[in-house]
Amino acid sequence: MSLHTPLSTGEINSLRRVGSGLAKFLPNADRMRLTSLGLITVTAGGRLVLTQGGKEQLAEREVRAKCDSTRRLQ
Repeated sequence: MSLHTPLSTGEINSLRRVGSGLAKFLPNADRMRLTSLGLITVTAGGRLVLTQGGKEQLAEREVRAKCDSTRRLQ
């Protein structure tokens, strides 16, 4: 899979799990891809955390989802 391939729904959900502190149960493939994209990293203590890029990716998706929701209501 290319690094430029858009994130799958599962990968987006994994990114959200990392952001909410529930990263223990990520599929290994998602963990590897999100790490290779620089969206998550492993701390010295072994925890998965979002990088700045990961935080921005989730924020952009949240904005798009709100815009889409607003358009549907109009």
